[in-house]
Amino acid sequence: MKRILCYGDSNTRGSLGSGRRMEDAKQWPNVLQQLLGDEYRVVQEGLSGRVAGGFERQKPVYNGRRSFEVAYRSAAPVDLVIVALGTNDLKADYGRSAQNIADDLRWYADAIQRFQDVAEGKDTKVLYICPENHPQSQPGVWTELIRIMQLFPEFVLDLGELQKGPDGLHYSEAAHAQVAHNLKEMITEIQV
Repeated sequence: MKRILCYGDSNTRGSLGSGRRMEDAKQWPNVLQQLLGDEYRVVQEGLSGRVAGGFERQKPVYNGRRSFEVAYRSAAPVDLVIVALGTNDLKADYGRSAQNIADDLRWYADAIQRFQDVAEGKDTKVLYICPENHPQSQPGVWTELIRIMQLFPEFVLDLGELQKGPDGLHYSEAAHAQVAHNLKEMITEIQV
C-alpha cells in the first residue's frame, strides 16, 4: 500500500469558515482517497490558520514547522507528501515576502530528508500545491510566490483560481473535487 500525507491549512481540513467543516466525504483528501482506491492510504493533516513557517508568535500552534515532524512520523512510511500551505502566510499582517514564504515551503522537502530513519527504504516525493491568493495579501506577493514555486525542483501543482465558498477564502465543494481529480492525475503521472 502506498501512503500519502496531505499537510496543509483550512482547505486541507475542509473548512467552510466560521469554524464549520465540510462533510468528510467531500473534503479533497478524502475525495482523493476514493479516487485512488484501496492501493493507497491518504492521511489528512489540515489545520485552519496553519502557516508554512515558524513565525506565528501569538498562536504558535499554527506554525507548520512545529507540528510537521510529528505528522510525518505518525504517517510514515510515506511515499508522497502533499504540502498545501502558503495561503495564510500571504496575509499582509505577517509582512512576509514571496521569497520568505518560498523558503518556508522549501523547508519541508529538506526536513523529509532528515527523517529518513522512518522511511523504511522509501524515497518520499514532495508535491506542492500552489497557495490561493489571500484576500488580505500584499499586492504582488502572491504572483511572485507562484513564479518562484515554479522553479522548485519538487513537483508543483498550480490549480489557478479555484471556486470559493461564501466567505471568499475557502474552497467550494466543486473546488475540493477539482483539487482531488487534478492530484490523482499528477500522482499517476509521477508514478507514486
